[in-house]
Amino acid sequence: MTPEEIQKKIAKLQEKRKFVDETWASTGNRELLKFVVEMGTRLFNCERVSIFLLDPNDNTIWLVCGTGLAEREVHVPKSNSLVGQVVHSGRLLTKTDMEHQKGAHEQIDMQTGFISRNAMSAPIFDSSGSKVIGALELLNKCDNKKFDEDDREYLEMVTSFIDKHLDNLFLRQELVKISREIQLKVKKLEKML
Repeated sequence: MTPEEIQKKIAKLQEKRKFVDETWASTGNRELLKFVVEMGTRLFNCERVSIFLLDPNDNTIWLVCGTGLAEREVHVPKSNSLVGQVVHSGRLLTKTDMEHQKGAHEQIDMQTGFISRNAMSAPIFDSSGSKVIGALELLNKCDNKKFDEDDREYLEMVTSFIDKHLDNLFLRQELVKISREIQLKVKKLEKML
């Protein structure tokens, strides 16, 4: 390959990377997800609402946004956590008396200074409806109550509404991966010159 051909390839790769970066930056739906979290505490009469995303690159589950928490402040394991079980099974699950049980929530409670008593979590699917890409979790129903069938119905409605927006974030993670790969290829080509 001649130096001119390499330069052209580098220019094309840099163009693609710029496009990916611009697309990634302009497709944010975080404001809508923050709104869902804020309104969710009122709708479900609970202390916290959190939205988690399954990272396609490393198969971890991290917080996109949540009540009183910053993005990526919380990572949950796929095993030994309610959210992980929901992501793995693709089913809505409820847990009670968490303060008396062992599990990943203990470590997260210590990290965040929060005490989890009860929770309900529902899977969020990709736009095709075939793959779980995240979960929405409700924590601590107010007034010492437990989450009920009405909460279940509303939670399923909310997750079906935000699935497209979380899927967009999922795709953005893929774009970041592609962008990084392009950047590595550009660096390799530049070294060849």
